[in-house]
Amino acid sequence: MICEICKTEFKSIKALSSHIRVHNIKKEEYYNKYLKDKGDGICECGNKTNFISLTSGYHKYCSTKCQSNDPKIIRKRKVFGDNHWTKKYGGPNKGKTYEEIHGKIKSRKLKNNLSRIFSKKYIKNGNPFYGKKHTEENRLIFFKNRVGKSYEQLYGFEKAQKIKEKQRGKRKNEYSDCKYPYNFYDLNLRKLILKEQINTCAICGCKLEKYRKNLHHINYVKKDNRRRNLIYLCVSCHVKTNGNRDFWKGILRKINRIIIIEKTIPKEILTLEIEKKLENKIILRR
Repeated sequence: MICEICKTEFKSIKALSSHIRVHNIKKEEYYNKYLKDKGDGICECGNKTNFISLTSGYHKYCSTKCQSNDPKIIRKRKVFGDNHWTKKYGGPNKGKTYEEIHGKIKSRKLKNNLSRIFSKKYIKNGNPFYGKKHTEENRLIFFKNRVGKSYEQLYGFEKAQKIKEKQRGKRKNEYSDCKYPYNFYDLNLRKLILKEQINTCAICGCKLEKYRKNLHHINYVKKDNRRRNLIYLCVSCHVKTNGNRDFWKGILRKINRIIIIEKTIPKEILTLEIEKKLENKIILRR
């Protein structure tokens, strides 16, 4: 193949199609100027067809209806049968079942193959409880048997541990083994922290929305709910603090001291570069 713009030779059309990018020309424009014939891009019904690529050009047909009227495809249907043809556009098998098309023996084989590929839930006969519902009496019995019981009482000790590990996400941190005490849920303390931070994140300075804020422990100990150890962060910044904890402890302690003393967030907000594990390289942005 030869490029008719710069007249360089290529072994195949694929190499030519990648070369056309140098000339800032689309493939469809190049095909219309140099490679298009009279009948390309027009269906037998007179409608236009879509462009595919330089190798294949345009589609021959505008829709599957026009394709079904082609005599070549009609011959294939006579040889191979109508079973492969789609049911959308008025095919002979439209609205028929497997038994009506293939017969009882062949239809059973097809259904058995589907049950192997897909699970039995997708087939009515495979699930004995398909189309049924529990009565209200049975629902109350199931509810009463589960209320007030732990996972260990219901499933046993081994299975209960597996369920709890899945709920935790299989993450066992050094400092997060204990539970939050009651002091952590004190509303007066939380309102005080938000006023001192002017309802903004301590790291990035964005406004804290109602359901997009997290109270963070600076030393990662849940029992330590002192004012010095608590700070509000947005969700994205709170996720960052899970890694490289020793680094984040030193930074958040400095920020929290300024907030407690001045009761305002400093105008100089810390922007952190996470490259090279942030080896004491802090940029002050004003």
